Amino acid sequence: MPGSKNLRVVVFCLGFETVKVLKPLEYYKADRAYMLCMTKAEGYNAFRKEIERQLKGKLMEYIAIETTVYKFADCLKELYKILHTEKEGGNHVYVNIFGTPAYSAAAMVACMMEDAVPFFAGTKEYTIPDPKEYYVGGRPMGISREVYPPMELPIFSVNPPPKNLVRALLVFREKKEKKHSTTYKAMIDALEPLDLMERKEDMKGKKKPKNKVQSDKMFYRRHYIDKWIKRGWVEEDKDGGLGLTDAGVMVTEVFGG
Repeated sequence: MPGSKNLRVVVFCLGFETVKVLKPLEYYKADRAYMLCMTKAEGYNAFRKEIERQLKGKLMEYIAIETTVYKFADCLKELYKILHTEKEGGNHVYVNIFGTPAYSAAAMVACMMEDAVPFFAGTKEYTIPDPKEYYVGGRPMGISREVYPPMELPIFSVNPPPKNLVRALLVFREKKEKKHSTTYKAMIDALEPLDLMERKEDMKGKKKPKNKVQSDKMFYRRHYIDKWIKRGWVEEDKDGGLGLTDAGVMVTEVFGG
């Protein structure tokens, strides 16, 4: 369905359930479904095969994406990519937040960033009282035999970080990992070819400053270092050097692609 608009897109995470993730596809009359999964984990393959068996022949596009579903950054990276692409394409996106804690948290954040609709389908009827049993008639079903219609959740707007701020941070991270210099001059030299040192006044045709070196340093400090520190992406050590924080690493992994 490339190029189509107004499609109904549903995203979900593979777990030890079938009805809980398949029923919402019927409810929303999904044109396209994305499944985030990690089938290397023991036990998940059977549920993936059963989901795919039931989806076979359905009039919808189905895409499985392997990722580490217990890592927040990995889930957010994939979810943000899916939601951003689908929303830009003019489609309606619904995200089933059922899954691992990391996936569920990432799903809510991604929905707030891209104005998608998060939902969950509460269990209406369990397969059997003992939740250790997941099979019915020899086939995987999970603990839910029947579920309620999807309950959509309220969302609040959360903007993704500015692209240029992330792109510059990615340059900084790559230099750090390669043990290359991250001095002002080294960073400015690396950012200029990427058009990350452009000032608004330069683009308006105004005269460039006489002392370009000093001006560049001030621009780099004000537009990148200060903002990175404020967002908690980098921190200064006791010697005045800069180091990437865990938050900075996650931001480059999620939004640096």
